[in-house]
Amino acid sequence: MDSSVFSKWPKIAELSPENLATLREAYIQKNASKYLPIMAKIDSGSTVRGSLVAFFFGIFWLVYRKLYRNTGALLYAAFIIICIFFGASGYDGILNPLCFGANVVFAIMARKLYWQTTCQEISNALSATDNDIEKAKTILLNRGGVNVAAVLITLAAIVIFIFCVGLTV
Repeated sequence: MDSSVFSKWPKIAELSPENLATLREAYIQKNASKYLPIMAKIDSGSTVRGSLVAFFFGIFWLVYRKLYRNTGALLYAAFIIICIFFGASGYDGILNPLCFGANVVFAIMARKLYWQTTCQEISNALSATDNDIEKAKTILLNRGGVNVAAVLITLAAIVIFIFCVGLTV
């Protein structure tokens, strides 16, 4: 484990690999066995391949993994880009390649983004518990995991938005 990758999170650099894996597993929960080796690769400074799931499901993957701030930022960026291309130029032909390119970039960055969020949440939990691993694990079990209901709500909100925009056009 390369401790320089944890320069933003000194509390994580102090953890043993076993405790770090325990806390990550508590935060990730579902499919932790899939994500732990990926995060270990990032810890060592290796590059990881993109996420096919993130490519196809972008925003829904973020919501499912409880990355709400990132979801908001991505939706805001998409809204601005759509407004610029629809509003300013009136030409929407560039939008399809632009969206495809954005999906490719997001797929490449998704796992690193999830790693950073996991590190931040672990660091916050350790700070809140004075480095008590068991208490931090309890906090991470509450904060982490997945949220299927939020995915359904997001899908419904997007369908309603498209329906409302479709009625006014």
